[in-house]
Amino acid sequence: MGTDAAARYLDIVESLAPMVRAAVAENERTRRLSPAVATAMAETGLFRLSTPRVFGGEEVEPLVLYQVVEALSRIDGATGWCLGIGVGLNSVAGLL
Repeated sequence: MGTDAAARYLDIVESLAPMVRAAVAENERTRRLSPAVATAMAETGLFRLSTPRVFGGEEVEPLVLYQVVEALSRIDGATGWCLGIGVGLNSVAGLL
């Protein structure tokens, strides 16, 4: 699953790249992630990457998660940071 999932989500990151780049100035000015970018990230499933499947998530392998966060961070570090924070605690849901 790892390679297929990585390719699928890396393609999603690449498709979001123009929107992410266009929002960098707004993000810096407002000190917040652009609502349009946040919505796109949510709609494409990026925020569900580490959520267990039983809770409707993707439950990808940690390496896949890191590759996706790294790829998004290369486009814009702040947006990658937001994704990393956004998915960071989702994996804990499996421990509850």
